[in-house]
Amino acid sequence: MGEDLIEEHSKELIEEALKEEHKKERWLLWVSLATTFMAVMGGIINMQSEVYVTKTIVAKNDAVLIQNKATDMWNYYQAKDMRYHMYQIASYIKPSDKFQKSIEKYKTQKSDIMKKAQKLEEEVKQKTIESEHYYHKHHLFMLSEMLMQIGIAIASVSALTRKKLFFYISLGSSILGFIVFLYNIL
Repeated sequence: MGEDLIEEHSKELIEEALKEEHKKERWLLWVSLATTFMAVMGGIINMQSEVYVTKTIVAKNDAVLIQNKATDMWNYYQAKDMRYHMYQIASYIKPSDKFQKSIEKYKTQKSDIMKKAQKLEEEVKQKTIESEHYYHKHHLFMLSEMLMQIGIAIASVSALTRKKLFFYISLGSSILGFIVFLYNIL
């Protein structure tokens, strides 16, 4: 009779151990799925980060090209301004209708050129602001990606140590990273 009790008690212990092991395996499945999700999100976030770094470079490049055009336009303005002043001096030394017509012509040209140069300078400012905006978004994507990577690393520690606390910390990190991602997208 005593052997039956021992055998029955042993079976109960084995069943409890198997149930506990099954729970751990199921928990490890959740850790694996969560880690996979974090890795996929990390890839998507990285792709978005690269898109915005490219947009940053393109906008900054456009700003430089437009600035070159603006500089050329200001140089052209200076050339017209020099001619304008030369004709003013010539008109002062020897008044002439021919000189007055040239003065008026260069005065009008200078005004048109100045407006074009100022417009280009405004475009440079806009492209620079656009570039800075994209660069800021790129940094937020990098922060989001870093939080996802931290989540993956801590989830791995959780799986190795079989400590749920680490898993919850990894979820917290990846959720925070996902929130930063959503904020940056919207």
